[in-house]
Amino acid sequence: MTAFAGRARGAGRAFEREGQGRRESGGRAAQGGSASMAWFFTGRERAKVLCPNGLCGHVGRGAPPGAEGRAHVCRKCRQALPRGSRNGAEPVVVMVVGTHWCGKTSWLVRGIGRLSEGPYELEFPIEGQAEAWRALKGGLDCGRPVPATPAVPGAAWCIDFFKGKAGRRAYVHDTGGSDEGDAAVCMRYRIRGRVGALVAGVDPFGIPAVWKKHGPAVKDMRPAVRPSREAFGATQVSSLLQALETLRKGRRRERWEISVAVVLTKLDVLGLGRSFGDCATATVESVDLACRKQLEQWGYGNLERLLEARFCRSVFFACQPTGAGAFSADAPLVWAVEEAESIRKR
Repeated sequence: MTAFAGRARGAGRAFEREGQGRRESGGRAAQGGSASMAWFFTGRERAKVLCPNGLCGHVGRGAPPGAEGRAHVCRKCRQALPRGSRNGAEPVVVMVVGTHWCGKTSWLVRGIGRLSEGPYELEFPIEGQAEAWRALKGGLDCGRPVPATPAVPGAAWCIDFFKGKAGRRAYVHDTGGSDEGDAAVCMRYRIRGRVGALVAGVDPFGIPAVWKKHGPAVKDMRPAVRPSREAFGATQVSSLLQALETLRKGRRRERWEISVAVVLTKLDVLGLGRSFGDCATATVESVDLACRKQLEQWGYGNLERLLEARFCRSVFFACQPTGAGAFSADAPLVWAVEEAESIRKR
């Protein structure tokens, strides 16, 4: 259930934080294209900003707020813009993709949570977004599933995370489960033209061999585990590639300069996570190899080969709700943001 705005300060201008002593500051989850999609920007009106609205993605100067309120707004779509990052960090765009009920949104909510618990100082530059995230996280902790991510424009999160003086801003777009199988729908996400990294959620129970073996047991579990109808695979990758070729001005490439983090979800069910190593000794590299080996055994090795052929780099992660180290929910998110940042600098 991840979040994703230009030079927020202008040339060396300091950003004044609203409120003191807070590790988290507000924002609002942008979902369903409703009026709740609010992006606030408190920098100078003349600064250029990337609009985080997934259907817009316009880069330009913010317009005065006028009747919309006190936030500056995008001149193209009139959505409010996020306030500036305190260190002027440019945003990277990460898109979270998958299929219906694959568990990607639950992973994303937990991943943001682990960021806030670790060595990072986390901020939400969108008013109300911290509260929205806490509500989702609280529900998960109580055993309640997160709501399904709506179709376009999906859900968007904007997060700033700092470690000392170094800071990053990420726009994390969580797409609807039905979006990725339709190239025409994929193309509606204009922000996709600026994506630097993808996170693909793969539900093992959407893989035929896994469902054949464990399906009867999963059906009888309480609380219920809802499996994907199919796992993220060739159909979704094909739609994604068509959208990239269109949104990036018709450029067709054999391999795109986009990195992909593949997250195997629901590994706490029936002890599937035990196949990927020990939390105390596992590394990202060893988990990556274990994931590739396990997917091959499940008859799903074609996903690895397809991603390797069409994208510049891919790494596989095995995340669990209470995982630590290489199994921590924030590991794929941090990796994807760092990869997107590295690609932007090339």
